[in-house]
Amino acid sequence: MRSIGVGGAWTLQIAAAVAGTAALVKCVTYLLRRRVERIWNEKLKVEDKIRLEDLGILARSPSANLRRAAEQVLLDKITQANHFTYVLRRCQHKDIKESFKACTVLCVVLKSMDIAPKYHVQILQTLAYCFLKSSSGHRGGVAMDTDGSSVHTRIQRMTAGAMFELIADSDEYKKFLTQECPGLLNSMVYTLGYSQSRDVVRYCLFFLHQLALNTSLQIMLTNEGAVSTVSEVVVKYHGDSGLQTICFQMLVIFANIQGKDSIQVLKEIARHNVVLYAVGSVRAEDPELVYWAVAVIHEFAINDLYKETICSIPRLLYSLQKVLAASEANLQRLVLRVICFLCLHNDDFKKKVLSNGNISERLSVCLSSGDKDVVHWALVLTHDLAMIGKSAVAQLVESSPGLLSSLKPLVKHKDVTIVRLLAETMGFFCSCEHLHLEVVEAGILDTILLFSQTSDPDLTFWAAALLLNLAMTSDVVKVAILKSGGLSSLLELAIGEHENTQIITMAAKTLTMLSFIGDPLNVQLACNSETTTISIYNKPHHVYRKGLNVLVYDTLQSEEIIYQTFSLEELEDVSLEGDIEIPCLSSIHHNWEGHLAFIIIWGKHNQLYLSGLKPHIESSNFDELSTEDLLPGQHCVLVAEIQQEGRLHFIAVEKKMPPFSFNIEISYAHLVNRRVKKMALDPTLKLLLSTPPTSNISKVSELELLEILARHEEFQDVIICREGFLDYLAVTVWDFTEKSLEELQSKPLAVAHCLGALKVLAALSVHECSRKTLVLHEVISAIVSLIFNITGLWIQETVNLGLMPSSLSRDTSEQSSGPENSPPLFLRCPKPPLASNQSDYQKTNSGLIQSPFSDVFVPESMQPPRSGPIVRVRSTEHSLQPINLEGRFNNQSQGETPYHTTNGEAAQEPSADECMVTRVGHGGIQSPRTGPHPVLMKQLTPRSAKTLSSVDQCFIERMSGGDDTEEGLTHGSVTIGEDFHKIFQSLIQYSILVLSNCCGTRDVDTWQLANMALTQSGALHMAWCALSSCHRKLRYSLRLPVASLVTRLASGPLGKSSSTAAVVLNPSDCTSALMLSSNLLEARNDSWTFESIRATQPVNRPWESAQPSGWYYEIELKSCGIIQIGWATRDCEFGPEKGIGVGDNVQSCAFDGARCKVWRGPITEQKDNEYGTEWHSADIVSCLLYSNGNVCFWLNGVNMGIAYRGLDMAQEWYPAASLSTEQQILFNFGIQPFRFCPPDGFLPVSEVVLHKSSASHIIPAPTVKGAQKRHKRKLYSRRKPFSPRISKENGGLAFDYRPQAVQWWVPLNGIAEEIDGSEEESIEDSTEDSIFDHQTLDLEGGGDPETPRVQNLWLYYEITVSGRQERTEDLEFGFSTMDRKAKVFAVLSPHGSLFLPSGHKIQLQEDDFSVLLTLGCGLTDNSTVVFMLNSRALEPEHPFEEEMEHDPKLPYTSCPHLDMNVGQRRFLYQPGSLQVHRLNQAALLHDWHQQRMEGFQVHGETPPQTDL
Repeated sequence: MRSIGVGGAWTLQIAAAVAGTAALVKCVTYLLRRRVERIWNEKLKVEDKIRLEDLGILARSPSANLRRAAEQVLLDKITQANHFTYVLRRCQHKDIKESFKACTVLCVVLKSMDIAPKYHVQILQTLAYCFLKSSSGHRGGVAMDTDGSSVHTRIQRMTAGAMFELIADSDEYKKFLTQECPGLLNSMVYTLGYSQSRDVVRYCLFFLHQLALNTSLQIMLTNEGAVSTVSEVVVKYHGDSGLQTICFQMLVIFANIQGKDSIQVLKEIARHNVVLYAVGSVRAEDPELVYWAVAVIHEFAINDLYKETICSIPRLLYSLQKVLAASEANLQRLVLRVICFLCLHNDDFKKKVLSNGNISERLSVCLSSGDKDVVHWALVLTHDLAMIGKSAVAQLVESSPGLLSSLKPLVKHKDVTIVRLLAETMGFFCSCEHLHLEVVEAGILDTILLFSQTSDPDLTFWAAALLLNLAMTSDVVKVAILKSGGLSSLLELAIGEHENTQIITMAAKTLTMLSFIGDPLNVQLACNSETTTISIYNKPHHVYRKGLNVLVYDTLQSEEIIYQTFSLEELEDVSLEGDIEIPCLSSIHHNWEGHLAFIIIWGKHNQLYLSGLKPHIESSNFDELSTEDLLPGQHCVLVAEIQQEGRLHFIAVEKKMPPFSFNIEISYAHLVNRRVKKMALDPTLKLLLSTPPTSNISKVSELELLEILARHEEFQDVIICREGFLDYLAVTVWDFTEKSLEELQSKPLAVAHCLGALKVLAALSVHECSRKTLVLHEVISAIVSLIFNITGLWIQETVNLGLMPSSLSRDTSEQSSGPENSPPLFLRCPKPPLASNQSDYQKTNSGLIQSPFSDVFVPESMQPPRSGPIVRVRSTEHSLQPINLEGRFNNQSQGETPYHTTNGEAAQEPSADECMVTRVGHGGIQSPRTGPHPVLMKQLTPRSAKTLSSVDQCFIERMSGGDDTEEGLTHGSVTIGEDFHKIFQSLIQYSILVLSNCCGTRDVDTWQLANMALTQSGALHMAWCALSSCHRKLRYSLRLPVASLVTRLASGPLGKSSSTAAVVLNPSDCTSALMLSSNLLEARNDSWTFESIRATQPVNRPWESAQPSGWYYEIELKSCGIIQIGWATRDCEFGPEKGIGVGDNVQSCAFDGARCKVWRGPITEQKDNEYGTEWHSADIVSCLLYSNGNVCFWLNGVNMGIAYRGLDMAQEWYPAASLSTEQQILFNFGIQPFRFCPPDGFLPVSEVVLHKSSASHIIPAPTVKGAQKRHKRKLYSRRKPFSPRISKENGGLAFDYRPQAVQWWVPLNGIAEEIDGSEEESIEDSTEDSIFDHQTLDLEGGGDPETPRVQNLWLYYEITVSGRQERTEDLEFGFSTMDRKAKVFAVLSPHGSLFLPSGHKIQLQEDDFSVLLTLGCGLTDNSTVVFMLNSRALEPEHPFEEEMEHDPKLPYTSCPHLDMNVGQRRFLYQPGSLQVHRLNQAALLHDWHQQRMEGFQVHGETPPQTDL
C-alpha cells in the first residue's frame, strides 16, 4: 500500500507543475501584448503629431533610410479609410493642380501597396474622371509649361497607366469602364492619336490593347476610330519595337472581328501605308515584332487585298526568306502562308519566288519539319510554284536538290489532305520529261505505287495518271516501273472497279506502253565449283547445295518467291532407269504462269536430275534436254518460263564444267504481254461474253479496257479471234438502234455500251489484219443503221426547227400520226425477217420478231447458220403524211404559188411524195412510197439568208452548227437534250472512223471485199449524209474520214497503178492509226497514241542544176494541240505507243508550237529547248532546211530564228510530223500555192520530183513585219472566176481560158485586208471552210453574181486539180449507179483537154493549166449530171438512162489521189443557201438508203453483191 501511495504523490506533483507552467506562460504573454500595444499606440501618437509638411521634408532627405521611413509613414497614413477617401475626393477637385496632386498620391499608393478590392471600382471611376477631365482640358487648349509637358499630360500618363494595371486580365473591370464611364474610349483614342508624349501614347495603347483582347469590346473600339488611330501610331512611332508590336497585334485583332467587315478594316489600315512599315519591321531583331508584322501582311494576303502593291515592295522576299530560315515553326508557318497567298493567281510573283533560290532551297527543310502546318504550307507552296510550268519544276529541283527526296516520306502522313496534295504535286514533277530519271532515283516511284494500293479514289486516280506520265518517256523508266512491282499495281488498276473510268483507261494505256519496251531483262549467271550466282536487276541470288535447285522469280512483283533443292547426293545406289519425281517442280503453282524458273543441276547424279525434268517441260524443248552430252561433274543451268499448268518452256540451257558465266536477255515486252493477256485481257473477254449484250449490267469499264488493249497487235489478234466477240459488239450496236428515244433516256447504259463497242471497233479497224474480218461481218450493217437513225433524227429536228404549223400539209384523218399529236419515237431498226413470204413479212412489220440474241447471250457458233450477210430492214408500219417545205424558203405571200416552172411549163404543185421530207413516227423515220420508182424530194428553193424570217434564220443556224440551248431541242413531244446531242455526235464520229479505217486498206483482195460491203451497205451514202446533217463542230472531225471514204469508194483501191509521182505523205511509212486524206496531203490522229508520218521523197538528192540554198514546205494547222513538225531521216524510228515521234531521237528534229519547244533527241535529255511562239488553229507553219544543215521555222510568215544547226546533210531528210490525239494538219509541198514566199534560192520540196524551179513565176510576198494577230474570220482571196468564151470548132468547144493574174504567195494580213465586211467566225469554221486562194466566195449565192444558177441541184462535189502535179493518166469524174454498170462522167486528160459526156471538148492552154482548177460535178432532181469548171456550168445537163433515173447514185472518179470536196469545206460554186443545200443533200442520201432497204425488205432480198 505504501508503494502505491508514493506513486500517486508523484503524479499529483507533476500535474501541479504543468498547470503552473501554463499559467505562467499565459501571464507573460498577456503582459508582452499589453506592452507592445502600449508601444504601438505611443508610436501612432508620435506619427500623428508629425505634420505632413515635415514628412514631406523628410521624404526629400538625402538619407535613403530616412526617406524610405518617411514615405512609409505617408503611405500608412493615406491608406487609412478616412484619409484614402479624402484622396479620392481631392482627385476630383476643380482646381487642376489640386487634382494633379491627389492623382499623384493615388497612383503612388496603387503602385506601392495592395489596395483592398472593395475600393477598385471607386478607384477606376476616379481615374477615368481624371483622365476625361485632363483630356477635355487638353482639347480646350490649356497652356503648356516651359518643359513642354502640361499638367494634363502628367495626369493622362498617370491615370492611363493606373487604369491599365487595374484592368489587366480582368474582363469585369473592362466592361465596367466602358459601360459606366461614357466617353472614356473616345477620349482615350483621341489622346492616343494626338498626344505628343510618348509615355501617354504608350499607356493609352496598353489600355486599348487590353480592351481589344475582350471580344465583346472590339466592335466598340473600331466604332470609336481605333483602327485609324492605331495605324497612325504605327507610322508615327516607326522604330519603337514595343509600340509597333502592340499596334500590329491590335490591327490583326481588328481585322478578325466577328460580325465586322474585315475588308473595310484592312482598307482603312492600308490607307495609312501600314503594310509598308510592316514589311520593314520583318527585318527587325525582335521576334515578337517580326511575328506580328508578318501577321499583318498575312491578313492582306489571305483577303486578296493590295497584293500587287505588297508584291512590289522592294526586298519583300529577301525579308521573308530571312525569317523563314531563322525562325521557329509558328513563324515559319505564317511566312509560308503569306508567300502562298501572294503567289495565288500571280505568276509574276511566283517567278520572283523561284528566282529567290533561298526560299526554294528552304522548302525541302520545311517539308521535313515536325510541325504539321509547316509541312502543309510548304507543300502548298511547292505545288503552286510547280503549276507555272515545266521550266519552273526544273528550276525548283535544281535550286533544292533534296526536294524530291523530302516528298517521299509524306506519303505516310496521317493527314489525307496532305497526301492528296502530295499526289497532285508529284503530277507536276512527273509531267517534266527530263526529270523522270531523277524522280525514279529519288524513290518517288515507290510512293506512286503506294497511292495505287489505297482505297482513296483520288489517290488511285493520281497513281494511274503518274504511272502513265512516267511510262511515256524512256525504256529506262519503264524498266524501273517493272522493277518496283508496278506491273502488278497496273493490272489491279486496269481490272478493278472504279467509279472514275479514267483510271482504267490510263492503266490500260500504261500497260500497252510497257508491252512495247525495247530493252531486255538482263540476267547474269556465274557458276564455280562451290556456288552458282543468279543476278537479276543486279541483285544476286546464290545456290550452294548440290542436287537439283529451283529458284522461281516472280516477274509480277519482281521478287524471289521460292527456292527449293532436291538432292540424291547422299544415296550411292540410284537407278538411272525411268523418270523420277521431283517434289519442288511438282509443287509449282498454276497461278505462276509467266514467272521465270532457274534450275541449277549440280552433282554426281546430274543426268538423273535432268531426265527427271521431262514430265514438266513442253515437248518443243525435249531435244535441248538430252542427257547424252551432260558429263559427270558438269553444271547444267536452265532458264525457263512457266507456262499453263506449270509447264516449263526453256529459254536457255547451258552445260559446262565450272567455272563459267553467261548472260541471258529476256524480252520485257514478252513478259508484260503474257501477264496482260492472262490477267486482264482473257478475264475481261470472258466476263463480257458471259453477260448478254442487252442486259442492264454495266460493261463500260470492260469495253474501255478492250479499246486500249486493242491498240497492241498481239492483243488485237486475241480480241478479234475470240469466238462470238464481234457478234457481241454487233448486237450491242443493234440494241441501240432498236430503242426509242424515251427508252434510251431511261436506259443510259445502252448508249454507253454502244459507244464503247464503237470505240473498240475503231481500235480494231486500225490494224490491216483486222479489216477483212470486219468488212465481212454484220457489224458494218449495224454501224450503217446507227448512222441512218441518228442522221434521220438530225434531219427531222432541223426541219421541225424551221417549220410553222401553217406550212404543214396533212389530211384531217391523218393528223393523229403527226408530231403534234403523237410523240415521235427514236428511229427504229427492226430485226431481219425470218422468212421471205408475205406472212412473215407482216410479222416483221408488226414487230413480233425477237432479237437474234435471247436474254442470255448465245455465241454465234451456237446459233443456226446464216445464208449470206444479215440485212436489217426497216418497218413501214407507221407512215406519216409528207411535209411541204417549199413555202418556208420562198419569199412569197400566203396566196402565191411557191412552185417554180421547169422548161417553160406551167407551174404545177408537186405531189406529196415529191415534196416529202422524212418524218419521225412510232416506227421511226419513214419514207412512204406510192409506186415502183419513188420520186425523190424536190430541192428547196434557195434565197439569201439575209431575207429569212426569224424562224428561218434559226433553221439556218441549226444547219450551220449553232449552239443548242441548254434545255435541248424539242423533237415533237420529245426533247433531245444537250447530253444526247453530244452522245450522238460521238457515236457518229466513231462510226465514221470505223468505216473509213476499213476503207483504208491497201491490200487488193481486202479492198474488193471492203468495196463490196461498204458500198452495198450504204456506207458511202450514210457517211456523206452524216457530214451534211451534223453540227459544224462535228463536221470538223468528220471532214477528213468522210472525204477519204467517199473518194476511195468512188475511185477504187490505192494500187500501184494509181500511185502519184508528186511529193505526198507516204501511207507505207506512217504509223497504223494515222488517217490520211485521199490526196495524201492531210493527216489526222483520232487515237490516243502519238502517230507519225514521213513524206514520199527526201531532200538533198543530186540536182541537175546548182544546189539550192534550201528546201521549203508549209503546214496549215487544223488544230492547235501537241504536234511536232520538222524533218526526219529514214533511220528515225517511230513509237506511237511509246510517245516517240519526230524530234524524239537524233535522227530527226521538230518544232512544237503548243509547248513552244524544239526537239531533237530523247525527251529525257531535252533541256533549255524553248523556241518560237504559241500557235493556233489555221496558222501556217513554214519549215525551212538550209543546205548547210540549219533548220528554221516560220509562224505565219514570221521567222522564229534558227532552231538547230549543222544537220548531217549527207543523209536524206524527209518532211515529217507527229500528231497527238484529235490533231489534224494539211501539208503543202509546193504543188499548191504557198501562203508565204520562201527565201531567195529556196525550192519547194515538190521540186525533188519535178526537177524544175518554179521561182520564175513566183511573185514575192511583201515583207512581214512582226507577228500578225490572228483574226477569227474567214480568209479568202478575192479573185473573180474566169468567164469562158466558147466557140464551136471541129465539133467541140474551144475554151479561151484567160484568168486574171493570180497572186501565188498571199500573206495572211494581205488576205484580211482584201475582205470587206466579212463576218467574224470561229477558228473551227474558218479552218473547216478554208478554200484555195484563187477561189471566190459569195456567202449570199456563191460565185460571180452573173454566174448562171443550176436549178434543183441535189448532190454536188468538187475536185481541185493542180497543173503543177504531173499526171500520166486521164482523170474521170462524174456519177454512177450503185453497181457501177451505168456511169455519166467527164474526162480531163493530162494535156489539159476536158471531154464531156456529149463529146464536146474544152481545151485549156498550156500556160494556164499550171494553176489550180476546180472541177465540179452535180446531180439534179431529174437524175441529170451537170459539170462545172471553176463554178461555171459548162454545158446542159447529162441524163442517165431512163430505167436508172431513180436509182441511187454514187460519185465516181478514176483517180484515188484527189482533193475531193464533198461538203467538208465551202464549195467554189455556192448552190444557193449552203445550209439548205446540205439539208436537201442529207435528206436525199438518207432517203436513198431507206428506199434501198425497203426494196430489199419487200422483195425478201439482201443487198446486191459485187462480183470479186
